[in-house]
Amino acid sequence: MTKTSKLSAIAAAVIGGSFMAVQARVNSGLGAEIGSGIFAALTSFSIGLIIIGLVTFLSKTNRQELVESAKKISKSEIPAWLLLAGFFGGIFVIMQGVVAGVIGVALFSIGVVSGSAIAALVLDGNGLLGLTKRLIGPARLIGTALALGGLVVASDLANYSFNPLIILPFLAGVGIGFQQAMNGLFGKLAGSAVIPTFYNFVAGTVFIVIALLIVEGPFWPTSWPENPWLYLGGVVGVIFIFMQVVVLPKIGALSMGISMLVGQLTGSVLLDYLLPIADRAVTTSTLLGIALAMVGAVLVARR
Repeated sequence: MTKTSKLSAIAAAVIGGSFMAVQARVNSGLGAEIGSGIFAALTSFSIGLIIIGLVTFLSKTNRQELVESAKKISKSEIPAWLLLAGFFGGIFVIMQGVVAGVIGVALFSIGVVSGSAIAALVLDGNGLLGLTKRLIGPARLIGTALALGGLVVASDLANYSFNPLIILPFLAGVGIGFQQAMNGLFGKLAGSAVIPTFYNFVAGTVFIVIALLIVEGPFWPTSWPENPWLYLGGVVGVIFIFMQVVVLPKIGALSMGISMLVGQLTGSVLLDYLLPIADRAVTTSTLLGIALAMVGAVLVARR
């Protein structure tokens, strides 16, 4: 892989990270408008499923690849457990609709990327899920510690009490780290970026429907918001998962996780400043926490 193509892959991961921040803001806003964060997640995933479904079934090549992937799954040439990647995506989008509006997009994003960094450290360091094993030296360990330290500093405990909800995006971030690796392996085995994305949205939608029925029972909004921007979560999700499949095998889970961290944190602090949804303001502690996470990203990305 040339230096130019690697830089392009990293730039794509940074953009993908900013999309995650946009998706969190959109889904949390939709959840607040309709009165259910889980139904907002279902709406987002359903829109994404429709989009990727059209992309899949309107293309003869994609239809053939879908049939071939089903055959490979039945023959265990593609492990069936890779289909569970969509469940992690479903959990993540539910957390966006339920938690991001309470603690703010910036703190939510730092929780997610900190969890993703831990997952990526484990995956890269052990060469799991088909990833190339990469040396985890002291610099990367210190960098990961700084990213976690940034989460603590950004929590601004001097002005806000500890909110246990921060644990949820952290755990969702761990799941996202594994989702990225699973999608990368799935795409490699299927020989397609579209097919894993399709399966992700099918599995994620099923999971969210089950979660909605268990937690809230049958639910339907009394009114739908007129703001079209609140329905972009599914569109952003399709782009984000597609990037996972294409980019991760090129730069590894850890580098992708950190690149996405940069994009997500930058995007989230801008959204919290320009379009806030929670009472938690962007403070000096927020910016310092992001700076620590950025320094950690540089250390982790170094060879």
